[in-house]
Amino acid sequence: MIQEGIRLFSWVDVEDVLLNLRKTRGWPDWLKSAQAYWDGLTLSIESGKQAKALQWLADVFAPRFRKPSSDMEEIYIILEDLEDFPRQLNVAILEDEDTLPRQRFLPMLARPEILTPDTPKAEPEDFPEDFPPLMALHSFKGGVGRTMVALTMAKVLTAEKENRVLLIDGDLKGPGITWLLRKRLPNPAVSFADVITLLHGASDSASQIENTLRLIADRVQASALDNICVLPAFHSGTQFTSLQINPEHLIRYADNPYIITHALSQLGKMLGVDAVIADLRAGLSELSTGFLLDPRVHRIFVTTLSPQSIQGTGYLLQLIGESVSSGTHHPLPKIIFSQIPDSHAVTKELTDPEIIRIEKAGQIFGLKREEMLFTIHEQNLMVPKSYWDEMMKLLERSLLFSDMKEWMEANQI
Repeated sequence: MIQEGIRLFSWVDVEDVLLNLRKTRGWPDWLKSAQAYWDGLTLSIESGKQAKALQWLADVFAPRFRKPSSDMEEIYIILEDLEDFPRQLNVAILEDEDTLPRQRFLPMLARPEILTPDTPKAEPEDFPEDFPPLMALHSFKGGVGRTMVALTMAKVLTAEKENRVLLIDGDLKGPGITWLLRKRLPNPAVSFADVITLLHGASDSASQIENTLRLIADRVQASALDNICVLPAFHSGTQFTSLQINPEHLIRYADNPYIITHALSQLGKMLGVDAVIADLRAGLSELSTGFLLDPRVHRIFVTTLSPQSIQGTGYLLQLIGESVSSGTHHPLPKIIFSQIPDSHAVTKELTDPEIIRIEKAGQIFGLKREEMLFTIHEQNLMVPKSYWDEMMKLLERSLLFSDMKEWMEANQI
């Protein structure tokens, strides 16, 4: 029976019911696949299971399911309607003896076109040992200081002269790092948007990908600022307003759905850097999921104590836990609480309900409070400097820098 409060406006809502059932109770053994669209729902079942399929649909979608009868051959699910505007989703049940191939996991929020009983999980091959670690900074909400954290991490890692970092502005909707580069790099030789487009054209060939990355590495070398090789989101305002290839195009159609994260870490190796840091787009966006749903990536979530930010961060942790098979050797997600008011004591003994909520959401990863970073609100960081040099000098003198340095050393980041 459909749960109270569920509204079936379209095929998408019907699929939601099937997905929730798969997650909570599982599908029957005889159901091989389900596919829905505007023109109907199609179930593929084992031979001889037609009667069971009809009864199962009646149980799942009661009271909105209609079986065939002597005066009606159609099978359908009643959708939300009006008295003078009836709406329904027709159902087709097909007997099929063929075995469906195992679905591969795509690091995307979008569901596959065909639903199957098993939920695929992310199980990519490990990065080669000589690839530098890839760190991805993300936040459910914008304005929580995520970009500031990414810049500070890069500054901490390069504080020792021999260390080098590749810093990527992966926010293709609101690029903050790129904005800081207007004076130091007014005409960057290559951008993250270029990387996505070039990989899209080379994704069918390993040799093409390698040569493409060599080309990108050659151009990125010209964007080194104080041991930080910077890859801005865009190299011009025109590119910003006319993005033709998105990360999801690569993820969906490339032979390797992890092509973006693998290529960026490989690019870091070519550049000889010690780490790759990507500042991602905030929110639930396909611009970021390729990083978030890759268990090999060091995923660092930045949140304030605001209820919306906390709840969203908890949901992201839950989503990752359900989608990613993290091996014991994979880096676990990290949490940074930013902009904490002075009225809150920044200690490991914090008992605020918001922090407890994050702990519970991260239980699947063994997330511990002592591994989180709590940073105080610093007024002088609330209005970022306009240019790179000014911003980096300000960060180096900040409490955020010293706290970040201590936290990264303690967590071996």
